[in-house]
This record gives sequence, structure tokens and C-alpha cells, in this order.
Amino acid sequence: MGKLRQRATSEKARGVVLYGLGPALGILSGPILAHAMGAEGRGQFASIMQPITMAAAVASLGIPSAVAYFIARGRNARDCYRLGILLGVIPTVIVAIVMVFYGRIVSENQDIPYLLLLICWSSILVSAMVQIRRGAWQGVGQWRLLDIERGAGALLRFLFVVVVALVGITSASYFAAAALISFVVSAAILFIPLPKEESRGGDWASMGKYSFLASIGTISTIASSRLDQLLMPAAASAKELGYYAVAVTVAEIPLVLATLAARNSLQKAAKGASNSAIVRECLVFFGVCVVAVLAILVAAPVVTPIAFGSDFGPSVVPMQILAVSSLLTWIVVVASSVLSGRGYPGVGSIISIVSLGATVLAFVIFWSSISSLTAAAIALCSSAAGAVSGIFLLLKLPRPRQTVVLRSAKERLT
Repeated sequence: MGKLRQRATSEKARGVVLYGLGPALGILSGPILAHAMGAEGRGQFASIMQPITMAAAVASLGIPSAVAYFIARGRNARDCYRLGILLGVIPTVIVAIVMVFYGRIVSENQDIPYLLLLICWSSILVSAMVQIRRGAWQGVGQWRLLDIERGAGALLRFLFVVVVALVGITSASYFAAAALISFVVSAAILFIPLPKEESRGGDWASMGKYSFLASIGTISTIASSRLDQLLMPAAASAKELGYYAVAVTVAEIPLVLATLAARNSLQKAAKGASNSAIVRECLVFFGVCVVAVLAILVAAPVVTPIAFGSDFGPSVVPMQILAVSSLLTWIVVVASSVLSGRGYPGVGSIISIVSLGATVLAFVIFWSSISSLTAAAIALCSSAAGAVSGIFLLLKLPRPRQTVVLRSAKERLT
């Protein structure tokens, strides 16, 4: 028992370190990007990169969560993955068409070549497939592979950005290309063969229904945290977006730990774990998250002008506001994940829908005066609304009786 506990602790530590490479190296690369491109160029870089995350979430349509859920419940991993890819074809095509039209607006407002945007945004197709593959490995419980993929992606992205900067390039397009290439290269590791088990056939009806319900929560969660960055290229100047992008780069550090907690809690919830067991599973992640938020609040006024340059002084207050918002978003993400893991993706979606609704309403009200500070305040209010909803549902909704699929200890720890 002691060895199992020690193994679980070491796995959590590995996850924190490798997933933490992203924000850690993001902090190091942030000043490089800021000094190389300036506030306006940094805003253009965000205009290219940020819509990709949101669009890929819509394209995958909750399928990664469905794949993870059914595999964790004992379904064949390869069957679930293939079915997930087939289910993702139509939403991915629809998203691609929408982005072609949205690209015109961003191109004109941010002075970015339209063709360049389309080339970069074509990675949305790859990203949607990668997310489904991650869902498959999440269902299997192969945390080591997922940790390595995220860590390798962060390291490659940092190295590629440094190389571009050392060459003396100042164009946002080259830095965007470096980031996207690093993502594709690191994600290749996920495409090693999934475990080979006896095929049990596909279940279009069950997975399709779960994916649709889960998509509401998945899309709403990402939309509520990313919608500001998706809409700002059309509503604000490149300079304001540059300030906001720097603030987000630092303030979203705690959300990396939310990803770790969410992936573990979904699988455990699908296996029938209680609220108290899931809290124990996430406690280390949440503790580190709180420490990270406090560090940002204290250090931001001193470190930001030094690291990013005096031009980015307006990023300090939005950064502090967004740090607190990240802590609340952490609660939203994990609560939604637990409810989805218990087979209630529709109920879990209510949390993020509340948060998204608050974001949309605030943007409509303040559309003509959107700045980095306004956007940060909107993010805080929407996260607070979602967190309150999440806590309420977890406390009020009883844990359903369900048949837990048992596996050997060796398989669970693979």
C-alpha cells in the first residue's frame, strides 16, 4: 500500500513539473516576445494564436471527454478513438468554414495578411485530432505519456521562439509558425499505438449523445476563459491586445494545474470515486495553484516592467485581476469534469454556461470601450459566477449509483 501511495505521489509530482514547464517557459519566453515585437506585434501574435484554442475546442465538440469517459468505463480504446475521429469530421469542417470568414475581420483590424491567418489557423484541424487522442490516453490512464507530450511541447516552443528571436526576426508570423511547429512535433508522441484489446464494437448513439452534452460544457468553459481573446482582435487595438496577452501569459499559470486535476478527477469520477476521494486527489494541485496566484499578486508590479519592458506597465493590474480569475476558473474546470465523469455532462455544462453568459453579456455592454483592464474585470466576474454555480451543483447533486469497472492494479498504474 505504501508503494502504491508513493507511486501516486511521484506521478503527481511529475505531472506538476512537466505541465508546469509550459507556464514557466512561457514566463521566460514572454519577455523575449515582448522585446522582439513590441506591444503591437505581441497583439498580432495573440490575434493569430488565441482563436486556435477556442476553435479547436468547438471542432472537437466534447468528443475528447466522451472518449476518455467510455474508455475509463471499460470500452475498447482503439474503437472509441476511431469513433471519436468519425464523430469529429462534421463539426471540424463547420469550424474551418467559420474561421475562413472570421479571418477577414481579424486580418483587416489587426493588419495581418489574410493568407497567413488561414495557413496558421489550418492547425485547428490537427489540434482537434490531438485533443481526441489525448482523451483516449486519458481514459487509459496513461499519465506519463500525456505529461511527456505537454512538457516536450513547452520545451520545443521555447527553443524555437529563442532561435527566431536570435536571428533578429520581429514579425509575429514567424513566432506563430515556431509555436505551431513545436505543437505538431511534440504531439506526434501521442500517436503511438493504443492498447490492443478485444474489440467490442462502436456505440454511436451513446458516444454521440455524451459528446454533444459534454461539448456544451467543454466549449462553454474554454469560451468563457478564451472568448475575451477571441473577440478582442475585432474590438480592441493591437496594442491593448498586446497588454492583455502579456497579462494572460502570466496569470494563466495556475490553470495548468487545473488541467492536471481535471483529467485525473474525470477518470476517477467515471470509476465511481466519492467527492472526498476526488478532493484528496486534487488537493496538491489546488495548493500549488493558490501559491502561484499569491506569487503573481505580489510580484507582478515589480517583475512585469523589468521582464517585459516599461511599455508593458499597463499589463500589471489586468495580470493581478486575471490571476484571481484563474483560481476561480480552476474550480469551474474541475467541477465540470467531476460531473461529466459521473455521466452528467449536461448538468456539468450548466457551470460553464453561466460563466459564458456573464462574459457575453459584459462584452455586449462594454463593446465600445474594451481595453485590457475591462477585459480582465469581465473575466473575473464570469469566473466568479461559474465557480459559485459549480460548488452549488457539487454540494446539491447526489453521487449516482453506478457499476464501477474494476481493473488490475498493474493496469491502473500503467
